[in-house]
Amino acid sequence: MKSTYLCFDLGTSKIKTALFDDKGNILYFSQVGLDIHTRGNIIFQDPNECYGAVLKEIQIIKDKD
Repeated sequence: MKSTYLCFDLGTSKIKTALFDDKGNILYFSQVGLDIHTRGNIIFQDPNECYGAVLKEIQIIKDKD
């Protein structure tokens, strides 16, 4: 049975997504930029934006099959 591994790197300015096969070959890779929000002197990211980006990447990968 062939295995694949889906990985996410949730960084400060972007989310990286990769899908690897069981031999370590990259089957899919993308980088999605994230907005940085400010409120006064507070800098933050919207967790809903991160969640939505991850769901969108999963859907893109599903649609490729």
